[in-house]
Amino acid sequence: MKKAFNRLFGAFALLAMIAVTASGCYEHRYYHEHNYHTGGWYHRHNTPPPAGVELDIHNR
Repeated sequence: MKKAFNRLFGAFALLAMIAVTASGCYEHRYYHEHNYHTGGWYHRHNTPPPAGVELDIHNR
């Protein structure tokens, strides 16, 4: 019984983490930490990123 509960709780925790990162909560936290949105946000809203912000950090 305890093993089944631990597996169920682990699965629920994993699904909760995926839901939070896939939702707008992640975007809000990212903006709070970096003071600009993600590249996907600017693309969805058809607005250019602020001056001096390099969004493509992996392809330098």
